[in-house]
Amino acid sequence: MKHFQYAWVRDDTQVAAFFSHAQGPNLIQELSQVLGPSLIVPQSSEWVLSLNKQTLNVPYFCGLLGDRGWELVAVSTVPGMGVPATTMYFKKTAEG
Repeated sequence: MKHFQYAWVRDDTQVAAFFSHAQGPNLIQELSQVLGPSLIVPQSSEWVLSLNKQTLNVPYFCGLLGDRGWELVAVSTVPGMGVPATTMYFKKTAEG
């Protein structure tokens, strides 16, 4: 039976990526080299990536997740006060 891990990227007044499983410290190190100041390293962990909405290209970031095996499975947009909140849901096969 296949097991999956899940991620969701919330694009609201802030942008953050959340993971159902710890991603290991290498992901932060690897993405900080690619995203530069768009990844807020002191506020990120193996479970949550804090991202700078002012400098982040969200579609590019989602593409980086795709390059790492994450499959986009759903997008949800909820009207908000001034700015709609969009959440992109991803999954990938869990190892082990």
